[in-house]
Amino acid sequence: MKLYIARFRFAGLLLFMFLFFILEPLLGLLDMITAQILLNIFQTLILLAAVYAVSGKRHTMIIACWLVAPTVLLFWFSLIYPDNLFLYVAFALSIVIYAFIATSILKFVLNRGPVTSQKIYGALCAYLLIGHIWALIFRLLYTWHPGSLNLAIQREPGIHDFIYFSFVTLTTLGYGDITPLEPVARALSWIEAVIGQFYIAVVVARLVGLHIGAPEKKASSD
Repeated sequence: MKLYIARFRFAGLLLFMFLFFILEPLLGLLDMITAQILLNIFQTLILLAAVYAVSGKRHTMIIACWLVAPTVLLFWFSLIYPDNLFLYVAFALSIVIYAFIATSILKFVLNRGPVTSQKIYGALCAYLLIGHIWALIFRLLYTWHPGSLNLAIQREPGIHDFIYFSFVTLTTLGYGDITPLEPVARALSWIEAVIGQFYIAVVVARLVGLHIGAPEKKASSD
């Protein structure tokens, strides 16, 4: 049973992230308190799913737990005590956590071995985590310096606006409705775009190489 559940650790993280990206923009239709509670629930579930995703190695899971625990507390403290400092520190810690989780997942994905559904799910999770990391970076940058990004909206931007901009940049779609204005924002944008292109090229090439090489290895052993 334990092994059966472990097979879906990446799929669980992938599911929670997709639900978050799809449903988070709809939270604006609710009152502020309800929306913040639901947002914190989603963020907590993603963080817990991220810890479980790297539970294959004990030391990695321990590090992830030590990072996630204060982050979750800060998210909920920001609701109880409406101080943006708690929220911004939680965002900063989330960046560290997601970078650590994405790196750990990529090590598993790029490691030698057959291309299984776990590796495919892991590759997708790492890609979404990269986009989410940059969304949080842009969110903190905009908070620190609102003039760094030009947002063509007539309201206070939400995290979904930065998620949108991040993935438009990561996939090099470039719609142009949100544009970087300051040097730091421009540098972060082109770095994310380059990472997105290299990710597709390197990860796909590696998985294809592993898939092609697996039958040859089996044949040679026979």
